[in-house]
Amino acid sequence: MKVQDREFAFLVASNLEPDEMNLELWELRGSKRVMVAEVSYAEGDRSMTFRAYERDLPFEVVEQLVEMARLRLPPMEA
Repeated sequence: MKVQDREFAFLVASNLEPDEMNLELWELRGSKRVMVAEVSYAEGDRSMTFRAYERDLPFEVVEQLVEMARLRLPPMEA
């Protein structure tokens, strides 16, 4: 995703300890990749948490991260 001459990528990851799924937001800076934010879904209490590791992220990128997290992180209901 390219916004304001900055390039971003999304990555789904999981942690076994604690038991959670994450949607990470990475900024591509030349040959480097820097994680700038993430949304985590904790299986234990079924909560979601947003963490930003850098300031001044484009709003539309954060908005897309949150929207994708709502769709991809919670478990599918049976």
